[in-house]
Amino acid sequence: MHKPVFLRFLVLLLIYCIFFMAMVSIQFPRQDEERTAGTNIILESFILPQAEDLAAYNEEINRWRDESFSLWSGALSSSNSENLVIALLGEALARGTYRQALDSIPLFFLNGPGRSYESSAYLGNLAQARLSLSSSDQARQTRLSGLIGEMSLAFLLEDNVFEYFAVRGRNDLMEAGAELVLTIDPANLALDLVPGVIEAYRAWFFFRPGMPNPFEFLLPAIHPVVAEALNEDDFPDPEFKLRLGMSLLDYADFVNNRIWADIGRSLILSVLSSEEGSDPQGRASLYRLLGLSDFLPRSLAITFSDHNFWIWTAVEELRVYSQNNMLEMTLTFPAGESHYMILRGIRPFSRIQIYNMDWRSDPQFESYDSSGWVYNAQDQTLLVKMRHRSANENLRIFF
Repeated sequence: MHKPVFLRFLVLLLIYCIFFMAMVSIQFPRQDEERTAGTNIILESFILPQAEDLAAYNEEINRWRDESFSLWSGALSSSNSENLVIALLGEALARGTYRQALDSIPLFFLNGPGRSYESSAYLGNLAQARLSLSSSDQARQTRLSGLIGEMSLAFLLEDNVFEYFAVRGRNDLMEAGAELVLTIDPANLALDLVPGVIEAYRAWFFFRPGMPNPFEFLLPAIHPVVAEALNEDDFPDPEFKLRLGMSLLDYADFVNNRIWADIGRSLILSVLSSEEGSDPQGRASLYRLLGLSDFLPRSLAITFSDHNFWIWTAVEELRVYSQNNMLEMTLTFPAGESHYMILRGIRPFSRIQIYNMDWRSDPQFESYDSSGWVYNAQDQTLLVKMRHRSANENLRIFF
């Protein structure tokens, strides 16, 4: 960040700190009958019975997953929706029926234009996926950078933008975005910005632990904004309502408030029971937003010494260990199956080990019934196919 921008950010952060110290004396309403400050709205009246009990809530979620999986399986033969394919495969992995689901993907999808980097984590074709990911990523960063440069808070309307900045190592956009959010008047906080504010708070807490959180001053303002929307049942669309419900679950953890957790779960259940939650393709979108499977494709940040890069993957778990010039990634995926990874921003290295053996690059690696890799030095992208002989496999990179 340029020095003048950084100084402005510090000044605004100081103003926020003074404001927040003045706000800490505000007491949250009683948990047994929570009323929102400045209104007579009783939040309990908007809580669904199934949302009050975690076991009952999970039962509803699992019932919806069962119905969705059946609908996706039935719709697959006539659908060219990548969202549906991803949801089906992600859920099949969680159920232990991945091979059957993978074999059911129709050829017109596998060979058609509907595939992008998103499904490549399951289906491969990494050479094309690399180009698709690069194009998509560049377009999104340009769009978000432009909005922030225009001083438009509309950048917060996109899902998890601060997590996206952090994973991509865009500290400049994180700080510029935070500086812009500090200009929000809490009294005028708009409903459509609430999920973005909570997501930003969570991302800052996770990626910059121990640092002052520039979004904290807006948390008390969330109460009346959401309460009014609940009272008027005024939400832009089902996907926004779901995103709001998910963010309120995080918010409830931040402020240690059971009522807001119940509200979040109620919003989620109301969307899943809506028309949007009954259509196979609509269900696929909601499923991915909810992140109901640990095997869904996602981007993860990796730090090695002073080197930061990120990976597009669908592994259940990724554990990282480093020693001297070696980075080891332990990847969890069902034994006997393959998955595919795109590692972006990874600097040149000397060798790779798979199955505890040095493993040479081969441009035809995807065609073999084994693991393999290829590296593009121009854009520092490593493409990897990992065939799991066991549930946990190690990928070692020596720099």
